[in-house]
Amino acid sequence: MSLYDAAISEMEEMPSDEAFLKHHVTSFGSRPVRVLTTWHFGLPPATPASVHRERLAFEHDSALAQASWLGLSTNARQTFDYTEGRQYLELDHPKVVLRAIREVLESQAASRR
Repeated sequence: MSLYDAAISEMEEMPSDEAFLKHHVTSFGSRPVRVLTTWHFGLPPATPASVHRERLAFEHDSALAQASWLGLSTNARQTFDYTEGRQYLELDHPKVVLRAIREVLESQAASRR
């Protein structure tokens, strides 16, 4: 039951958390920011079309919300992973995460030369 209570509490606090974060925006300057966005959470083929449309709308809204991080740095980029059935990139598709880390490290090394 405590897990359920924690989930409800988290959802209840989201509006005030969002308001706080919007009010206290901080710039990261040129610090690298990479936003890794997964797409196509993967629904079974027998899923009704209306559910697919709702899922696409959800994914679109999620991508836009994640894109709000891009304004925090002059060195920000959003990468999309379109592999079906991926929910947690760091677990399901770690190569996407490693590629982003390598890209940042290589660009930082190149700028120091």
